[in-house]
Amino acid sequence: MELANSLEKKNQLKESFAIRSEPVNQFLTSLFRNKTEEVQIEKYPQEIKIYFAKDKEKIELMKCEIDKLSDSNQNLSSQDYRRKINLTKRKERISKEQKKTLIGRYLIYTTNNERL
Repeated sequence: MELANSLEKKNQLKESFAIRSEPVNQFLTSLFRNKTEEVQIEKYPQEIKIYFAKDKEKIELMKCEIDKLSDSNQNLSSQDYRRKINLTKRKERISKEQKKTLIGRYLIYTTNNERL
């Protein structure tokens, strides 16, 4: 994918499309696009690393990514700005889930099942 991204930056779109249209690449891209919360997984391959990390590592990786985006504040495109907001929301959600105790999660689970 990195090769396809570099070809795309050089405006060699046919070669980039050929790499992206290989069946293996299409399958893996669609799989990770569904598993992660990133639509443009081709542009942000670090999302796969974040997906496989544990919760504490996810928070650290997201924090590093947010810091990178914050440092380049003047050069942010609308996609980068959306990504920054998305990462911030995901980081807050994961840290909020970590703060819940096992008993609290169990109570939420049982009360939700009783409503069904």
